[in-house]
Amino acid sequence: VFFLLGNFKINLGISNVDSNNLALGCQNGTVAVYSMNSGQLVGQHREHKDQVSSLISFAVKNSSYVCSSGHGTDPRIFVWDIAHPGPFLQLEGHSSSVTCMTIADSPRNLISGGADNSLIIWDL
Repeated sequence: VFFLLGNFKINLGISNVDSNNLALGCQNGTVAVYSMNSGQLVGQHREHKDQVSSLISFAVKNSSYVCSSGHGTDPRIFVWDIAHPGPFLQLEGHSSSVTCMTIADSPRNLISGGADNSLIIWDL
C-alpha cells in the first residue's frame, strides 16, 4: 500500500493504463500518470481549461494511451500516448461537456456521449 503524492485534487476514478501505470483525472484539468510500483508521478498532461470529466485508457501494440475529456466550457477530447508529452490527438465535436467515453470493439473507435445529447463515434 502506498499513497500518491501530488498537488492534485482528484476529480474522478482511476483508469488503469497498463500493468505499471495508472491515470487520474484532476479538477485543475490535469491528467496525472503514476507508477503503480513506486507511487511516483511519472507524467502529467494539462490541456483542459476546466476539470477532467471522463477518463479511459487503452493499449495498441506496445503503446499505452489515455483519453481525457473536459467539463463545462471545454468539451474537447484529448488522446495521450503516456510515453510522450503533449496530446496525440485532439477531438472536437461536442458543444458541451463530454460525460462518458468508451472504446468500441477495437481500439480504433472511441465513442463519446455529451451533455449536448449527442453520441459521437470517432475513428482513431
